[in-house]
Amino acid sequence: MDTGTEIGEHLMEPSSGAGETVLPRPVEALPMPALASATRKLADKLIEHFAMGDPAALALAQAVVDPSAARRAAESPERLRVPGGVILAIRADVWARHVIPDPRNPRIGPSRRHPASNLIGTGESTRFRPLAEPIAASEKHPELV
Repeated sequence: MDTGTEIGEHLMEPSSGAGETVLPRPVEALPMPALASATRKLADKLIEHFAMGDPAALALAQAVVDPSAARRAAESPERLRVPGGVILAIRADVWARHVIPDPRNPRIGPSRRHPASNLIGTGESTRFRPLAEPIAASEKHPELV
């Protein structure tokens, strides 16, 4: 039996994709955290261009991976149409540990418990209480409180 013929015939068969191995992507190094001065410059830019309060601007600036790219994007923000108006937006990569989904999201509410409570259990008294609806920040800052 000629093994060369068998191998050649096998390679010419159409592949169904079953049994193929997909190699993982190479691991990329994480970017270095931004310098405090770059983060502060971005916060100042957000305050200047968008009239944000200092705590909110600093929180957003600390979440951004590359503050210099975000500062450049702040010069010409995107205008996103939403029901009732337009939102000015800056696209930037952010650190996952600095951002969270809306905690009022009802899809995750039933399973949330107080993480520091010694009363963790199944009763209603151990669940998170619903958060109040956010209100617009005073002094016409583009923030919710």
